[in-house]
Amino acid sequence: MRTICEVQGRKIIKLTETKYADGNKAVFAAWDDGDLSKVSVNLPEQAGQLQEGEFFLKDYTECEDQAKALLASGVIIKTGFTAQAGYTQVPIVKIV
Repeated sequence: MRTICEVQGRKIIKLTETKYADGNKAVFAAWDDGDLSKVSVNLPEQAGQLQEGEFFLKDYTECEDQAKALLASGVIIKTGFTAQAGYTQVPIVKIV
């Protein structure tokens, strides 16, 4: 089983792309223990900013360490653009 990165002793083994109910891109991390966690955040009003293959990275609250580890691993990269998500700015990223 290939490990993408580790977060607090747990291993992310795969990123899975799917769609939110409104058709926008959703990305989840698959963990070695069978759990899934959300990597993306759905911002329907700002989805037009995204280029092919991009998504809004959830890099706050419970997802902060996960986002840092995924970026450090190089499996996702920042595009240099951000979007407003409530009280915070989230980076627009792309899976490499």
